[in-house]
Amino acid sequence: MWDHFKDINDHYGHDVGDEVLKLLLAKPPRKKMRTQDLLGRFGGEEFVALLPNTNLDEAKIAAERLRQHISESRVITSAGDVIEYTISIGICLVEPKVQALHSLLKSADQALYLAKENGRNCIRLATQTAPLDPV
Repeated sequence: MWDHFKDINDHYGHDVGDEVLKLLLAKPPRKKMRTQDLLGRFGGEEFVALLPNTNLDEAKIAAERLRQHISESRVITSAGDVIEYTISIGICLVEPKVQALHSLLKSADQALYLAKENGRNCIRLATQTAPLDPV
């Protein structure tokens, strides 16, 4: 999700990197989400947002709102350095039927890497909805 996040950790240290990550879960982004939406750290620099009862247009609006908020955010280090950063977002829609979590994450991850390959600081949709797993 975070664009070039490793560079922030390598240059400023993990404490500053942690401050950058906390901004995603801070009040301003959460205020822009609905109460039923869930946002959590998936691992490393990747986060997952679950937006129940959301269609494609609503998902794109929510993702763009978050992308824009992050691109306008800044972290100031104790040394006075200003860190600017961006995120890339992959969107995967869930079919009305039950799907395995790993299928959803794989589709969203593929869309995320498309965003990173296409210049970062953008949103990409999975080319298809996540495949249904047998129930």
